[in-house]
Amino acid sequence: MFDLIANYWWTFLIRGIAAIAFGLIALVWPGMTLTVLIVVFGIYVIFEGVLSIVAAFNNRWVKSWWVLLLEGLAVVWLIGIYALLFGGLLTFLGLKFRKLQTPRAA
Repeated sequence: MFDLIANYWWTFLIRGIAAIAFGLIALVWPGMTLTVLIVVFGIYVIFEGVLSIVAAFNNRWVKSWWVLLLEGLAVVWLIGIYALLFGGLLTFLGLKFRKLQTPRAA
């Protein structure tokens, strides 16, 4: 594992800087809307997952390379499951509320 860190130190550096930047943004602008916070966090998480997958494939010779791959895939799976569940819920609610809509006077 130390060989992995030594050879791809820059990926850990970038991930650390991204985490610090996200934390600072969240602390500096506490009045930020929830939507913007979710978008910023989503970008960070996707960035984190992609870097983990890239690091895993670049270090297949390291005995525990699969841990990085699992981390990256877990991010992708969680985002996919969230999108499916949230999208299904919104679709259901949209159809349900359409039936409750009151006619507008012309």
